Formats: sequence, C-alpha cells, structure tokens
Amino acid sequence: MASDPTIIREKIFAASTLETIDEAFFRYVDETLDLHAISRDGFKKVPVLWQSAERAYHRKNKIDLRDDNGSLKLPLITISRTQIVKDPARKGIIQANIPPVPDAKGGSITIARRIKQDKTSNFASAMAKRLFNQVNFPFRNEKVVYETVTIPLPVYINILYEVNIKTNYLQQVNNLITPFVRHGGQINYFRFGDLDHRYEAFVEQDFSLESNSSDIGGDEKSYETTIKINVLGYLVGDGPNQEKPKLVYRQSATKIVFGHEAVLDLDGNTKPFPGPTTDVVPEEGADTPIAGADTPEGDEGSIDGDHGDGTPEPIESDGAEDGDPPFGEVEITEEGVLVSYGA
Repeated sequence: MASDPTIIREKIFAASTLETIDEAFFRYVDETLDLHAISRDGFKKVPVLWQSAERAYHRKNKIDLRDDNGSLKLPLITISRTQIVKDPARKGIIQANIPPVPDAKGGSITIARRIKQDKTSNFASAMAKRLFNQVNFPFRNEKVVYETVTIPLPVYINILYEVNIKTNYLQQVNNLITPFVRHGGQINYFRFGDLDHRYEAFVEQDFSLESNSSDIGGDEKSYETTIKINVLGYLVGDGPNQEKPKLVYRQSATKIVFGHEAVLDLDGNTKPFPGPTTDVVPEEGADTPIAGADTPEGDEGSIDGDHGDGTPEPIESDGAEDGDPPFGEVEITEEGVLVSYGA
C-alpha cells in the first residue's frame, strides 16, 4: 500500500560518506542489475566481489568462489574504486559555498522546518491568560515557534569505479556487458542509491576487451572486459571525525526585547534613556526658523538665547569647570546644530 504523501513522517537522516557511495554502487551492480550467465552449472547468478578484499577472507568466508587449486571460478565480476577528484566545475545542485553557522552547532543547509507545538502552546497560553484571564481562550496567536533542521554543506566529488568482468567464454561476456550498455538508454547516464541518498553515474563509452584466445599456450582461455563508470557523489559531514552534530536543531525567536540603556553626563551621573535634554541651535547665517523651536512673540526667526541676528548666545552649564566645554556633545544636522547639555 502506497504511503500518503500528505502525512509528514520523521526519518533518520544518514550521513553520506565514501563507504555509503561504495556500498550503494556495489548493491546497484549486485542487486539491481542482478547479472546471470550460462556456465557449466547452468544459468546462475554471477558473483560480485569488492576487489580490495583479501584472499584469506575469501577462502574462509566464500569457499564456493574458488576451486580445489585456489583459483577463482569464472565467470566473475569485481569492482574497484580507482580515483577520487574534487572538481570545482562539477558542484552538483549546490553551486555556492555556504559557510557553516559560526557557533558550537554549525550547519549550513536547512532541510526541514516545522512548528514547535509545545513552545508555541506555552506562548499562546501565557498571552491568553494575560489578555482574557483564561489559559485556553481561543484567539489568533502570532507568536509561533518554528524548529529548523540544518545539515553540513554537501561537498560533491567525482569517483571513478572500474567494473571488471572475467569469463571463460565470449558468450558470457556478451550476456554480462549488455545490461551496462542498455541500462541508460540512448545516454550513458543512470542514477542509483536508496531513499536517503541518490547518486548520478556516467558510463564511459569504451568497453575494453582483452583475451588470450589467440595464444597457443596451455593456459586456460579467458575473456576480460573493463567498464569505467564515473559517479558524481557528495559527502555530508566528516564521518567518525565529525566534531559538530550532523543534524542541528534550532528554534526561532517570537519576540525580541531590548534592555534599558543609560547615558553618562559631564558630572559622571547616569540618566535613563533617551538621555539628557537637547536644544537645537541654528547654524550661523540661517534664514528660516527651526521647526519645533520655541520662538518669542513678535521675534520670528530667533530662539531662546539668540540675539536676533542668527548668532547663538554662549551657553553655560552649572558645575562645569574652567576650560571644560559647556555642553556634552554637538552634532551638526541639516536643520541646525544639536546640542546635548549636561546636568
């Protein structure tokens, strides 16, 4: 029965490492292609081996792969990883470099977001209690807490795999290389992997064939074909050397509160924000009065402390010592000069 796509389900996110890509490619050849050939024992499945395994391991765990003389039985398929390239020109779907968040958790790419039900309910209950004196009173709650899931930046790499097919007969070679040729259709491309990770593969167009059939010696006749496949994979995290978590959970803020600030006057006393009183003094030569300034009746264009000709009267501040400026700060604006007084 198919699952309902409208239902959200949680699933453990597996990291993508070199071993993950190797295992996925091996299962593609061994299980997805599921190659068979005709041999002395009839039509049977051809064994697939990872070439890095030691001979001692095969002799102890897979006795049926070798004959009494210790030689491998044919036909046989082996897989080896021969090259890893980090090409900046092939970055996959993520073209930009996104640095991780500079904190203890890290994380670069957000892959999921959901509403944090318990925290959102707490804010809604507190607001309902404050406004309506009832904890569960229904109203439109604007304070919604979201939880985001972030992972490290996937780094794309090109991996070259060589699939070696060795048989005793040419007919066996024909049966085994045909699925590799036809599987991608008219293009040399296919995808493999599982539900967690999907990788792209590109089959090289040359299928080399080597044989000792022309030799007249006493060696057993064999045919060997090598198929090269370039895989565009990606790495997520540093594997066992990962210090920061592979999945980072963060919660959004519903309200930002700033604390009260205070300013320091000339005498060293603190005053609550917005600070000391200010007056606006026009610049020298100003023709128009300043909006909001106190203007005496019948004396347009002048303010308190003005001689009437636009020249401001010196301002004295109680408590200022000789040589100290009579005001705390002067700022020249488009409207005039902003003077901040002391105590």
